[in-house]
Formats: sequence, structure tokens, C-alpha cells
Amino acid sequence: MMCAVAPASQGFEETINTLKYANRAKEIKIQAGQNKRLVSMHVSDYKCIIDDLRREIESLRNQVGEGNTNTSQSVDESMIKMNTKEL
Repeated sequence: MMCAVAPASQGFEETINTLKYANRAKEIKIQAGQNKRLVSMHVSDYKCIIDDLRREIESLRNQVGEGNTNTSQSVDESMIKMNTKEL
């Protein structure tokens, strides 16, 4: 870190604050580490879940496009199928 200080008495307070800040900044230690997270499932499992959700979205869009009046029942059935599939 570089800091600029002035010998003039007009900037005395700013110079002192700059030197204090520089002193605190030099004490900062960086500890680099890898960002690793333990996940409960493998990436391929997540891909399967995403594909299932995309298919569900497509079927729901088709139902809305057809003007199906039993949409809420179909949605409930789809959710039951997904929940049983995950178990």
C-alpha cells in the first residue's frame, strides 16, 4: 500500500489518519483457500432433476394452452409423482 503524506501543518490531521490507516492495512493477512462445498447429490442427479422439472413445465404450458379446466388436479398429480420419484 502506498500513502501520501504532507509536511504542512494544515494537513496534520489527515496525515495522521492516513498513517494510522496504512498501519492497520499492513496488518491484514490474506488466507487463500479453495471454495469447496460438500453436496448431497452428484451433478448428474441435479441434471436429472432439472430435466424432470423442464418436462413438467412443458406439460403445464401445454395444459394452459389447451385451456384444461382440470389443471389444478393435474398439477397435484404431477407433484405427487415427483415426490414419490425422489423418495
